[in-house]
Amino acid sequence: MRIGVAAAAVAATGVLGWTTQGAVAGAEEVSPFDMPNLSPPVAVFGLPAWGGRPGGGRNELGVVTEVANHYVLSGNGHEELLMDGETWRLNLYYRRRFGETWTVSVDVPWYRHSGGFLDDAIDAWHGFTNLPDGNRNLRAEDDLQYLYKVGGKHRYLFEQARHGIGDVRIGVARTLGVEGRFRLKAAAKLPTGDRGALTGSGATDLSLSLLRRHPRTVGGAPAGIYWGAGAVRVGETKVFSLRSETWVAFGVLGAGWQPLQRVGFKFQLDAHSNYFSSTLDELGAIAVQASVGGWWKPNSGRTLTFAFSEDLIVKSAPDFGIHIGLGWTF
Repeated sequence: MRIGVAAAAVAATGVLGWTTQGAVAGAEEVSPFDMPNLSPPVAVFGLPAWGGRPGGGRNELGVVTEVANHYVLSGNGHEELLMDGETWRLNLYYRRRFGETWTVSVDVPWYRHSGGFLDDAIDAWHGFTNLPDGNRNLRAEDDLQYLYKVGGKHRYLFEQARHGIGDVRIGVARTLGVEGRFRLKAAAKLPTGDRGALTGSGATDLSLSLLRRHPRTVGGAPAGIYWGAGAVRVGETKVFSLRSETWVAFGVLGAGWQPLQRVGFKFQLDAHSNYFSSTLDELGAIAVQASVGGWWKPNSGRTLTFAFSEDLIVKSAPDFGIHIGLGWTF
């Protein structure tokens, strides 16, 4: 599925918001989606959620569900990789604001790896739009197999559906600057998941990130741009029988616009450096993922978010992903 046209339109709106002076935007326009890369060997590391301060109260409780479909068949004569399956992530989060500048957060994810249900829909979309399907039709629908070989020998095989609690993330953040437009966050990912079930990495990761918000208005409506960068100190572990890199850089760039009283739209790019040393792009290259979606506020205390994602650098992230979230502030 290609979202380039929609993405470009929303991004252009964000650029206009940058050049148009006006009232300060609300929290949603300049708060990133929590859109992790759910590629099986990467999802277990769980890049830190950017998050935000609870709006309209000191507490925020929410749940986010995401599903991502995978199909990768790659080799170079030495390494071979097959990833055919689907990952479902359910994340429960809580944020608590202390004073006007400090926020603590906790994220508890749950993962399921299976054959899934999206293969038929994706095949139909590729056929309707005449987009390449990467030889998906050579394998059975809704199959599950993650296979990695080196020199013709099996190094990793995963072909039974598994599920369980993932690695819990805890964080503390502080807003800085005029109107709190900078947000500095330190976070830790704890090894509460199961590496064998691909729900955790088996190690503790530490991270530090900085998010910058640029609130503006477009046509009298709240809008804005946001960007951020950070680094993860990856704990020593092996995933897919590969030793992970010690340091991983990550970043985000996005734009939001709220043309209606309770409805807004957002476009976002997420990127991170490689987690492994590998000659295969799927394991050893930079990953970039694009997301387009929005939010609906039925009242001041609830926010529903929705988004679709795809790999902007082919095979660096899942082919297609769906995000739905619901948060309450009080």
